[in-house]
Amino acid sequence: MPSRNLAGAACNGPGAISRGASKRLCPDRFDLVLPDIQKLGELVNTAARHVPFPATCLTRSLLLVWLLNRRGVSSDLRIGVRLTQGVLEAHAWVECGGIPVNDRVEVIRQFEPFGDPVPATAFDAP
Repeated sequence: MPSRNLAGAACNGPGAISRGASKRLCPDRFDLVLPDIQKLGELVNTAARHVPFPATCLTRSLLLVWLLNRRGVSSDLRIGVRLTQGVLEAHAWVECGGIPVNDRVEVIRQFEPFGDPVPATAFDAP
């Protein structure tokens, strides 16, 4: 992934993506575009299928938030729920600029997200 310094770059937000996929998503230090971020999400999901322990959507999403945070990309952890035949199910995913980056939109639409997204800075050590 490219690693050009973009000190002081501003967030373009979700509207920027609809105008062109090459727009930056909240990069603070690295020039990552949406396809790069989504590819990183795919790599995390692929790696999770090859570990000797269960890698839930939450553990995959936490890892992706951490990786993006290390690259200076603003991201949010989202957690949603749904009720299916009387069973409460939960799902976690990551969004950048309001766009899901580690799951398909059609999957995420099946879940009602809890209130505000959890910013990556919530996981910073004190």
